[in-house]
Amino acid sequence: MARVAWYGDMKFLPHLLAFLADGGLECDVYYGAPIQVADFSDRKALARMTEVAMRRLAEAARKP
Repeated sequence: MARVAWYGDMKFLPHLLAFLADGGLECDVYYGAPIQVADFSDRKALARMTEVAMRRLAEAARKP
């Protein structure tokens, strides 16, 4: 969906105005349970758990 993405050397304001002029956008939002940073011994363990949680959400989003 190129009209949503803002990338490269695109100027933000003209892109935003064109997007808004184009009309609405429908999307689904998926969210999971909070991940408590203090529950993990180090940042790598936290990163692994976060990746697992994100993969589960992505899988749920792909199901019809």
